[in-house]
Amino acid sequence: RRLVRRASVIGRIFSKRVLECVIPGDVNVERGLALLESYSLIVQERALPDVEYAFRHVLVQEAIYASIPIWRRTELHGEVAKAIEALNEIDTDEHCEQLAFHYAQSANDERAVHYLLMAGYLARSVYLNDEAVRYYLRAQERLDQAMSHNADLDGEATWTRVARIQVQIGLGQVYHVVGKDQRAARHFRRALAMQQEIDTPLSESVRLLCWLGDVLLWQGKLEEVIDIGTQGVEMLAGDRQSIEAALMYQTVAMAAKIRGNYSRFWTYTEMTARFVRDLPYVEELMAAYVQIGEMHHDRGDASEAFRWAEETDIVAKQHSDLRLSAGASYNRGCLHADMGRYECAIDHLRQAIEIYARAGDENQKRVSVF
Repeated sequence: RRLVRRASVIGRIFSKRVLECVIPGDVNVERGLALLESYSLIVQERALPDVEYAFRHVLVQEAIYASIPIWRRTELHGEVAKAIEALNEIDTDEHCEQLAFHYAQSANDERAVHYLLMAGYLARSVYLNDEAVRYYLRAQERLDQAMSHNADLDGEATWTRVARIQVQIGLGQVYHVVGKDQRAARHFRRALAMQQEIDTPLSESVRLLCWLGDVLLWQGKLEEVIDIGTQGVEMLAGDRQSIEAALMYQTVAMAAKIRGNYSRFWTYTEMTARFVRDLPYVEELMAAYVQIGEMHHDRGDASEAFRWAEETDIVAKQHSDLRLSAGASYNRGCLHADMGRYECAIDHLRQAIEIYARAGDENQKRVSVF
């Protein structure tokens, strides 16, 4: 009974190793599993690399799970989550969804929020945008529960403050990519306001300014975008060759280009081009890479523009960045169109549109269609 109940908490498919971690020492796991198999309640799903079993019928697993008192389920979910963490401490990303699920059913608010945020980030990184939003909203709900659990304490814990900021940033990032920029701007502004209440690293503040600047750019609020870029550069003081510096340069550059100030666009884009290859790639640098290609195109240097597009493609593939890959295809399409190679141009632009659609990037897709 103890074995099958714990197995039902792990899930319809359960790992033998995890089960062994949460079973009391006086229970013979091998014998118990063999007995359950003989009753046709479970079946072995696989033997390698980890032995896994499954309940033959989901209704059986659900019925056994429902028979466990709620308070005990909460305890067992916590035990299962700890076991999964201990067995996979080197690579928790692969088991992030499981950990988010079990900790969310446990009494451990901090670990639940941690893995819900991680699951949201991982979903967003592979463009599962709706799923990412669900994880971030669940993290927000759990943070609200954590506050109610600790209502008698003075002030809010530091970890909940940091997590609230991460929720707002995550939601803002997803909404921006899918073209819901009014929502995105609200979440980024909330995050900025929250950052002022705690000791936030400068790099995090500047990156958040970059995201807000990009949203405002799509909304046509160019003066505010330039103010954000200028503010960011001033915050960085003498730091002129970092990721954060590149982000602020690109913010100012894009606003300048849209206003028709090509000289300023080229100046700031050239500054980025001098050192961007030496930086570790992060998704926020996507616009910088695309802008450098646009600069070569605008100057009529087709050979350098094509060469940069190839280099951009390599970076995109190395980091599985669909939007960067689409940006390279878009730039190629524009180059071919200027050279009168219309069939090639159409092929590359169609490819850009398809990739943006896969990534859920509605803003860039509309631009490419236009």
